[in-house]
Amino acid sequence: METEMWGCPMNPLNLCEKSGNAAVKKEEKISKDERREIELHKYYLSMKAGYDVGWEFAHDDWLKNFAKKHREEKRKRELTEEEKNEIELHKYYLSTKASCDVGWDFAYEDWMKNHSKKWRSGIMEKDSQEEIKEMLKHKWIESEKAGRDLGDRAVFDWIEKYADKWREIRKKVKKQ
Repeated sequence: METEMWGCPMNPLNLCEKSGNAAVKKEEKISKDERREIELHKYYLSMKAGYDVGWEFAHDDWLKNFAKKHREEKRKRELTEEEKNEIELHKYYLSTKASCDVGWDFAYEDWMKNHSKKWRSGIMEKDSQEEIKEMLKHKWIESEKAGRDLGDRAVFDWIEKYADKWREIRKKVKKQ
């Protein structure tokens, strides 16, 4: 099935997808992981055809039919759920602005280039503030028990005893 395309000002190739497969540049570099995938694809195609289809044919077929999905899935595995949601929202915004689906890859690249640093900074700032609140709660509770202000000693006590566990639990809660 051939991919139908139409012009789109937001897409770097000036193309938007109508079906699942996007045009892929032939001179594209491939990773070791992708090379392994292409080797498996070559084996599959050769077994199906009954003869060695060759590297170039398998490479071109894989790029045309499987590369986009493979790369998208790989990127998604490396992102947190919050980041995935932000990219989906960004994709919606870009697609609305362009009046066509710009695709997940384009939205990912644009978000990483133009928005990820600021967004991640905000998340880190928020996480730090929440961690400081927990430290101060611990300091207050321990100081009340001791009947005096324990100061930095109580903060260091929280870091030593609870910080790792608190971060681990927080990370699990964020994934849900």
